[in-house]
Amino acid sequence: MAVRTELQRRIQQSPQLLALAKMLIGLVALVLVIACSNVANLLLARGRARSREIAIRLSIGAGRSRVVRQLMTESLIVAMAGGAAGLFVAYAGIRLLETFSVPSDPPNVLGVQLDWRVVQFSLLAALVSCILFGLAPAWQTARTDFVKALKTGGDSASGKRHTFGRDVLVAGQIALAMVVLIAAGMFLAGFRNILVMPPEFRTDHLISLDTAPAVLHYSPEQTKAFYRGLVDRVRTMAGVAGVAMTEALPLSPSQTAITVVPEGYQFPKGRETTIEFGAAVDAGYFSTLNVEIKRGRAFTADDRATSRPVAIVNQQFAKTYWPGQNPIGKRIRLDSADGPVAEIVGVAKSGHYLAVYEAPAPFVYVPYEQNPRSRMTLVVQSVGDAGALAKPLREAVRSIDGNVPVFNLRTVATLYESRVTDTWVQFFQMVGTMGFIGLALATTGLYGLIAYTVSRRVKEFGIRVAIGARHSDVVWLVERRGLILAGAGIAIGGVLTALASPMLAAGFPGLGISSPAVYSLVPLALLMVSAVASYIPARRAAGLDPLRALRNE
Repeated sequence: MAVRTELQRRIQQSPQLLALAKMLIGLVALVLVIACSNVANLLLARGRARSREIAIRLSIGAGRSRVVRQLMTESLIVAMAGGAAGLFVAYAGIRLLETFSVPSDPPNVLGVQLDWRVVQFSLLAALVSCILFGLAPAWQTARTDFVKALKTGGDSASGKRHTFGRDVLVAGQIALAMVVLIAAGMFLAGFRNILVMPPEFRTDHLISLDTAPAVLHYSPEQTKAFYRGLVDRVRTMAGVAGVAMTEALPLSPSQTAITVVPEGYQFPKGRETTIEFGAAVDAGYFSTLNVEIKRGRAFTADDRATSRPVAIVNQQFAKTYWPGQNPIGKRIRLDSADGPVAEIVGVAKSGHYLAVYEAPAPFVYVPYEQNPRSRMTLVVQSVGDAGALAKPLREAVRSIDGNVPVFNLRTVATLYESRVTDTWVQFFQMVGTMGFIGLALATTGLYGLIAYTVSRRVKEFGIRVAIGARHSDVVWLVERRGLILAGAGIAIGGVLTALASPMLAAGFPGLGISSPAVYSLVPLALLMVSAVASYIPARRAAGLDPLRALRNE
């Protein structure tokens, strides 16, 4: 229950986390559908090749339902084997993920596990895939006209009626691959823009560390005295240009939330408060991190526990709860509808607080002296290299109390790079890998269909070559079919992408962006890959020896 409550809180703080999970699950589902369509296409082709065998079974008294059960049993065996192989690959992938770590001090290893729920879901997915994508091929195969099949030796012409289903599956695979590739391209284009975007706060010449005197059962007054002494001690160290304290640095994973009631704001019926991102900071925070105050003032040393309670909100908070009004002088209640009242004395520039892709979010700053916390982050501005202050900072904490833990000791530039670059590079690698798998599966499906068509039309191609058809004519005849299927898939994929793009852009502002280059390059790449996949069997068809082809027929 505690884990579920924490998950709900994180989702409420950052709905983009839920959107990210949904997007990844959606991409995985698309790749699964492409793979299942490929298998269904192979089963359809296999069913056509086994038409004589099925005809013999039907002619000696086997019922169609029994044939369907046999084919479904074969499909189930294939599905279970694929599910088992998938679990093996998943286990290997989890072992690889265990080598990754979340940047922190000490590093946190990703806690990914392959438990029985995952195994059950995987086997259930394999079973559902077998039913959805194996039943239609089995039913079509069982409907074989055994009289015609026996007369033709199981080699019926692959006319449009017989290949329409496989054509639809291949076009659908290409369409879904296009959706996956464009989604990956949109995120990569947005990520490129984020890399060139300057930080919204100072990252150079800054080093930070976390401490938690509360683990040693410090009282609130002892905790305040500890932090006050630490700040005074660090401020006098050589090479220090400034010191600040904050409950959480921007973009750190340990963001906190504050319950507030803005003055004059009408909540929906049944609701009295709102929960927004917030942090307790000291008077040096805004100048040390170079967070701009757009209106009013920053906190000062006069904002003590005995003075009137004050707060600073960001521009998005003012825009959300007091649109078109001057927020300076407005009041908010903290913690509950009956909590203490704080007066707004400043408006800070809006920024990103949990992730660079998030939508603009309200944020509330409160003075640490008026709202003490048991765990704070010390931020130190250095004159020279910030990393050189790591050892002196540890010694400064030990000089006050050697038992107080020090963790997450790192430069702010390192934190920014890990949150903006390293973590998302791994994410985009996953998205790109899924796009590549989708493309490979769709290309394999197209190649398999064209190759199967060529194998069933050997006699036709032999006659064409015998009566004088040029090799280029035969190549184009086969190649054209592949390009038509690719074009149909791209057209369908374009419609699906047009429907999915707004959802991506809404869920991931700054990342899910529309890029003309992506929309033009992905279809072009699909056409080129499809042309290559079709050319291989087309060249084989053009190289047939007409005498040998006719003799074999």
